[in-house]
Amino acid sequence: MQGKYLYYFLYYLYHVYSPEVWKDQPYDLKSDIWSLGCVLYEMITLKPPFRAENMEGLYNKIVKGNIRFISIY
Repeated sequence: MQGKYLYYFLYYLYHVYSPEVWKDQPYDLKSDIWSLGCVLYEMITLKPPFRAENMEGLYNKIVKGNIRFISIY
């Protein structure tokens, strides 16, 4: 049972990685703000900001910055 929770935990972490972290580049406070934004987005919409079928798709969406903006209407 612990393996299942570990999988979900690690899978979730990838959704909040900044493009710099995905590209294995140096990162700074901006990466932390990016991750905070991802967490806030999910808290508001109850969905992660980036969704994909596999890690490659997730990588491409995050690096390109394709995000669905929240509509208030």
